[in-house]
Amino acid sequence: MELLTQLENFNGIFVAATNFDDRLDLASRRRFALKLQFNNLKPEGIEEMWKSFFPQFACPAAIKGFDTLAPGDFNAVYSRLRYLSEKKLNAKRIAEELEKEVCIKGGHSARKMGF
Repeated sequence: MELLTQLENFNGIFVAATNFDDRLDLASRRRFALKLQFNNLKPEGIEEMWKSFFPQFACPAAIKGFDTLAPGDFNAVYSRLRYLSEKKLNAKRIAEELEKEVCIKGGHSARKMGF
């Protein structure tokens, strides 16, 4: 209740994000004038993310077939692998790590992001 009151009296720009849109009550949702939804990456988006994070390697075709990858998955993998030596870092290793990210999502992989 306090948050809703603060939102109504706030004179500025307030930005919020959630992966749990279905858990927000209607009173909360009404306080947000603009609502955005982000879907998982399509094959061309996957390739662009790959190029952004791992430009030294070609994006494997199998990765483009993952239907639940999000930009955050690439960031998580990059954060884990960025300190590996050049000898240990290759496209296969990156692809394996991205696959792990997809598996970690479990039943939540089909959930949309944003609200």
